Amino acid sequence: MSITEKMEDVDSISLSAPVFAGRDEPVGAINISTLKSRFSKLQAERKLAVDLIASAREASQVVSR
Repeated sequence: MSITEKMEDVDSISLSAPVFAGRDEPVGAINISTLKSRFSKLQAERKLAVDLIASAREASQVVSR
């Protein structure tokens, strides 16, 4: 998972997690973007990362079938 604070849009935070087919083949990513006025970087990681990673794992399982 990665967290990015956008340089162009100073009020934006983006969290991304990869989606894999099989164990090692990246095929995409799931992204959540939010406003810094709603979440600090730490709050976004604590509140959104768990669900983001779970969603990416589930998507990986689906595309690996």
